[in-house]
Amino acid sequence: MNSPAPLPSHALTPSMDIKLGGDDGGTVKVTGAPHPAALKMNDPVSLADMKGTYRPGVTGKATLSPGALTISVVLAFGAAPIKIPCTVKGTAAASLTLDTAKQSGGASGTGGDGGSGSGDGLARTGAESDGALRALGLVAGTAILLGGAVFTFTPWLRLARRTR
Repeated sequence: MNSPAPLPSHALTPSMDIKLGGDDGGTVKVTGAPHPAALKMNDPVSLADMKGTYRPGVTGKATLSPGALTISVVLAFGAAPIKIPCTVKGTAAASLTLDTAKQSGGASGTGGDGGSGSGDGLARTGAESDGALRALGLVAGTAILLGGAVFTFTPWLRLARRTR
């Protein structure tokens, strides 16, 4: 996908909840580094590799599947992040199957590394829809509206009198 608006460096940070299945259950949170370079409008957007730790909660076979992908967008230093959930229609097959041995503090329905153990099916992750593009378009539209509001409500006459 291409950036619908200019974005500063480190504005985009990906995260995902990996869905656990098979003999284990819950989710494992993985995160990526912020996008290192600024993006111009229509520049291609690529996300950093995401990393996390899975500790098996049971002995047996565990499957790991893509879950809910979220992109956090921060438009200015210190600003609150805008969380953009990315969804896709349909379901994703398990992408990795492991033979596991139970570990202390393992997942097994506990949500793993901070995720939730909700079992409402696989999350939608964005490949077949334009949800992320629409969300970034919404961010760009909000920035344009904010700029228009600043322009509209700036006391131009008072500022002009000060410069004379």
